[in-house]
Amino acid sequence: MPVKPPSLAMPRCAAPKLKQDDAKSRYDARRESSTKRGYNVRWRKARLTFLAREPLCLMCMMRGVVNAAVLVDHWFPHKGDSAVFWNTKHWAPLCEACHNGPKQALESRGRRALESVWIKIIKAREMMGGGGSNL
Repeated sequence: MPVKPPSLAMPRCAAPKLKQDDAKSRYDARRESSTKRGYNVRWRKARLTFLAREPLCLMCMMRGVVNAAVLVDHWFPHKGDSAVFWNTKHWAPLCEACHNGPKQALESRGRRALESVWIKIIKAREMMGGGGSNL
């Protein structure tokens, strides 16, 4: 009977386990608390008001899908700048899937990628009679 030649690959049990959570844990440990970053009672009230005015996920709507928004995203990272943080014209209602997937991918590609999609979002809002909330 033929014998299977030895494999050069490491057996599964001996393979080192890569933990994606390690990098996230280290990042989270360095971050300030959400309250110190501005996500306080005032933010929670503003977020609820914004979602009441714009209840649908913008990225889903751009694909022709109707999906409820559960997050208010700062389309352009505010990096602690309160003027940028409270600029409602750059807030976007997103579902969790769009926020954690395509939006994060856009952020990793840089500001130009964010701006190109934001222009499309502004045009879509204008066509629907929106234009952003002024809280």
